[in-house]
Amino acid sequence: MEYLEFRDGRYTICYSPDYPDDLDLVDLWVSRAFDLGFEKYGVVDPTWGDASFKLTVYLPGTATAFTSQGTVRMACCYPDGEEMHAEVHYLTPSAWEGSVLGGLSTPSEYYHPHYLTHEVMHFFQWACCFAAANADGYHWPTWLTEGMAESDGYRHTTEYGRTTAVAKLRNRVLDQELDSVIYGRNLLDEQVLTVTSVYWAGGWVMNYLAERYGDAIHVDLLRRPLAEVLPTYGTSTGQLFDDLVDELDAGRRPATSAAYPSMACTGRYWRSTSGLSFEVQILNNDERPANHQWFQQQYRTDASRPWTTDATISLVRVERDASGFSTPLFTSAASPPFQWRARSCPPSQTSDSACSSWSNVINWTRSTCASRDVTQ
Repeated sequence: MEYLEFRDGRYTICYSPDYPDDLDLVDLWVSRAFDLGFEKYGVVDPTWGDASFKLTVYLPGTATAFTSQGTVRMACCYPDGEEMHAEVHYLTPSAWEGSVLGGLSTPSEYYHPHYLTHEVMHFFQWACCFAAANADGYHWPTWLTEGMAESDGYRHTTEYGRTTAVAKLRNRVLDQELDSVIYGRNLLDEQVLTVTSVYWAGGWVMNYLAERYGDAIHVDLLRRPLAEVLPTYGTSTGQLFDDLVDELDAGRRPATSAAYPSMACTGRYWRSTSGLSFEVQILNNDERPANHQWFQQQYRTDASRPWTTDATISLVRVERDASGFSTPLFTSAASPPFQWRARSCPPSQTSDSACSSWSNVINWTRSTCASRDVTQ
């Protein structure tokens, strides 16, 4: 592979000369991950034991033995002179195919920040805590570190990651992962909680812990076992499991995801005789009932205001997964932020009983929902 080299001082990025524009995107999120490594994990100058600890990110333009679309590798740790090194191998973002990626059908512009942050956070897990934990005889379980990296990728990247993606992850846990979080006793007669779906259910559990007890609990869990950490937060392994069950029971969504449209902005807008419309993608469109060809929308200036329901409804054929919506709050590409949601309905019926539940809330901003005019 032929690479161009970028050195930040904290890390090195080796990027493909065929995709030079990817450097800005990757550098942005690796840099933010290093900031998070300091703010959350307390790592100012990464070390491995007594040695300086360095990270190199490789962005090949084609698939390699280490990375391809959907496969990313973090290789750690090897000596190089007096330093220790780790590597992230990530197929350069422009070489990925598809506008939505991953098991949560995430738009690519939000998927890459999540995935890059996930991998770099492993570097800080090792830098902050591995040596000391290992010396104490504590070997953290994979579900904990992978789930923690997933949680950081959701909660510390984009607005989409903090809201829509977190909601979709919870829905996936409800639909597919209920058998993945297990509480019981091991052969040492200890109460244990383990997670078999390390990314999905693991990420959801780590989200729950951080939201309830703060990010500090993640750092504590890299230093001591779960059963030792939880009592310092006033709970226990058994109580945590009960709390997780209660969290899913509270506000359990409708039985089928078809009754809950999952929406995301595409970042595109266009002009027409009726005004400006911004494009929204229906991420779970394949689960929409065949007769739900109409969408009704609501909007408000912010969460403190009541919703305004648009009297008009928009036709979106079932075979299409995107459509444009125009509201009185969207009058130009520089319109102030507002909130928007929609629900699907059968033809000519907009009653609560006939329509689906309302979708997730989209926080409309120019940078996320209308950054590109497709008529130009």
